[in-house]
Amino acid sequence: MDNWYNWSARSSIILLLLVIGGASMQVSAQGSLNMTLLGHWDDASIPAVLGSQYNDVWGYEAGGREYAIVGATTANYVIEVTNPSTPIVRAILNGSCASTRWRDHATYGNYLYTITDNCATGGLQVWDLSSLPAAPVLVFNSQAFFISAHTLFINTATGRLYVGGADTQPGGVLVLDLLGHPANPTLGGNFTLGGYTHDIYVHHDTLYAFFGSGGIGSFDLVNLANPEAMGYIWSYPESGFAHSGCGINNNKNLVWTDETAGKSMKVANITDPWNITFQSLFKSALLAPTYSNSIAHNPVAAGNLIYVSYYEDGLQV
Repeated sequence: MDNWYNWSARSSIILLLLVIGGASMQVSAQGSLNMTLLGHWDDASIPAVLGSQYNDVWGYEAGGREYAIVGATTANYVIEVTNPSTPIVRAILNGSCASTRWRDHATYGNYLYTITDNCATGGLQVWDLSSLPAAPVLVFNSQAFFISAHTLFINTATGRLYVGGADTQPGGVLVLDLLGHPANPTLGGNFTLGGYTHDIYVHHDTLYAFFGSGGIGSFDLVNLANPEAMGYIWSYPESGFAHSGCGINNNKNLVWTDETAGKSMKVANITDPWNITFQSLFKSALLAPTYSNSIAHNPVAAGNLIYVSYYEDGLQV
């Protein structure tokens, strides 16, 4: 079984299921160029929190079936999209948080890991997906590591789960060990990185942290008992709130967004993570050349393409 694309679309709009270049993706957009709408799903009964109904999307494939795992204000929805023209809700995973604008989730093997931000009853939940298309089973539910957290990232090669923006470590990350015991995470490390860590990208044992107004940084986490700070970019052209990013070009470059109106996306050279160097800017075709208040939110890399979700401009490739 393999994960497919993780796509964040944090706005109160319907989920669109698209095929772009043969790869299934979930995005939010209106209008299209070289994209084909295959189907959509929406539940008008889901209440909006701060103007949003939905917050994150993750793709999962098993047994010849494809699923979209959608974070909503009330729960995580598991929606089968094997036939994208007729999405089927297979399960509603309520977890321990009844209402929040922010959920994040990812899979490791046949397990789904879910967290919530700005929720006093949250924590980490682990769901066994092996029963799909029947309802997944909750196998782990704990507040031992944190109650509220903003983001998680799983390195499937090492079996490590990284948590950013947790209430127990807002200025850094927690690292949980999943290897050999995915249904029972254990704490591998808990340390500061120098500022509020809004989002995370990990390649091998190098972690790239997005610090919001504090820029970005890279860290060597081979030894969790002694993590090393490597490179930083504190100031760069069109800087704003450094939100999230991903590696491209065999991890020679890092692309990231600033969650700030009108700002371009950024590219850095990370060939040497001890010496991160800023390279260039690029914008949504709907932004350039005229300034607008559009906000780039989350980038996802696929080959030599970057798929970017914008608040106002939908999907840009």
